[in-house]
Amino acid sequence: MTALAFCQSELALFSAADIAKTYQAVQALGGTHLRLEADWQLIEKTQGTYTWTALDAAVNPAASYGITPLILCSA
Repeated sequence: MTALAFCQSELALFSAADIAKTYQAVQALGGTHLRLEADWQLIEKTQGTYTWTALDAAVNPAASYGITPLILCSA
């Protein structure tokens, strides 16, 4: 089995409409995976306080498009 994967480094910063368009494009091209890169500073703006809202908004729609998200957090 071969998987076709794509990468979108700033998806967590996109609007909901642009996130949907990205998943639609990956799906239309036969993609099965999308690597999402999230800057850790987006998640932990204040030390010890974690906010997953933006990343959740980018990851949650993946299943409805049949796409497996691969998440890479970087500092």
